[in-house]
Amino acid sequence: MNGLFSATAVDQVSSLLTKFTARLHVVEPVLFLHDTTTKNVIVSPEGYLSGIVDVDDLCYGDARYPAALTAAALLDSGGPSDYVHAWLAHAEQAWTDCLSFM
Repeated sequence: MNGLFSATAVDQVSSLLTKFTARLHVVEPVLFLHDTTTKNVIVSPEGYLSGIVDVDDLCYGDARYPAALTAAALLDSGGPSDYVHAWLAHAEQAWTDCLSFM
C-alpha cells in the first residue's frame, strides 16, 4: 500500500510463504550468531576463517539463515561460494539445504 514494493512482488512472497508453511513450522528456534556474513569475518591469507567481528547480539530461529543470506549475496554479486560451502560442510548441512527456500 505504501508503494515500496510492487503488488507482484508481494504476491510472489505470499505464494512462497503459503507453499513452504509446513516446512517453516518445523524449524526449531535455536540460538545462533546471525551476522556472520562475508562482511563480518576475517579470513587468513591461506583462506581459512580466522575470526568473526560484530558479535553484539544473537538471534533465534533457523540457524541456516546467515548461510542462506550469505549465499544469496554471493550469488547475486557473482562472488565465490567457497565460504558458504565450507560453512555448511562444517555444520553438516548440504548446499541445497541452504537454498531450499530460494
